[in-house]
Amino acid sequence: MAQLPITEIYRIRINNIEDSSWNFDQILLLSGNNPGAYNNQVYPLSADHFLATVQLRGSDQTDIYEFDLDESSIRNLSNSAHSEYSPRLHPQIKDLITVVRVPEADTITQSLVGINRINQNKPIDLLSHHGKIGYYRFFSEKKRGCFIVDESNLLAFCNEDNEVRKMFASHIGRSFEVKNGMIYFVHKILDSKWKLKKYDPITERAEILADMPFGTEDFYLTNTNQIICGNGQTFFLLNPAEHRWVKTLSLPYPQIKQINRIAGFGDYLFFVNVLE
Repeated sequence: MAQLPITEIYRIRINNIEDSSWNFDQILLLSGNNPGAYNNQVYPLSADHFLATVQLRGSDQTDIYEFDLDESSIRNLSNSAHSEYSPRLHPQIKDLITVVRVPEADTITQSLVGINRINQNKPIDLLSHHGKIGYYRFFSEKKRGCFIVDESNLLAFCNEDNEVRKMFASHIGRSFEVKNGMIYFVHKILDSKWKLKKYDPITERAEILADMPFGTEDFYLTNTNQIICGNGQTFFLLNPAEHRWVKTLSLPYPQIKQINRIAGFGDYLFFVNVLE
């Protein structure tokens, strides 16, 4: 496995998240039990309950952990000889989480599997015949939008029932979202200028929403259609009418080096701080 960065998970409560200038009253380090290691890819189940990808110090694999802040509990959900990434809750099957599994001693296969977070029964194979899946989003009952790891990293629709794969973008960033039938993604076709785009699968046309801040490929799409990203210690909010990013909050903490992988639940934002 390639060397993973040292990362931390934080949660911050924004008092006025609907405004263009934020203030906050709480920030909390959530990965203090695993310092100097890899803590990443948060998927909130509530403001106090979330999934994350974790590599413990001294380990050579990643697992999916469930954190419950109310119960002060941390639980390994995948606990296998393989590495798992990118946890999400299945939108249709109760208590099933979906993860990307990288088999032990295998650099070719990356498949999508389902794990029951209650009883952790044998994983369900969901997508294993579409190449190296890196990230994914639910699109329809049997269709997923997938980031396919490739020389130029592809964005494609993949079907659970067959090997049909429809690619519609290449040179993409790792962050993308699906909402109201649209695909939001970062196009990295130019090294110097990455574009945030919205793709319509019906018309097969993409609209440029804005240039991303330099070096930023992560963004978060809220339930109210706000688009948020981070760069350095600063959060930015997209002004869609002017196609530009507005600075909303700079964190006054020297230990915050690089905000990325933002996720949210209500007034709370979870983010990853990249240390090195």
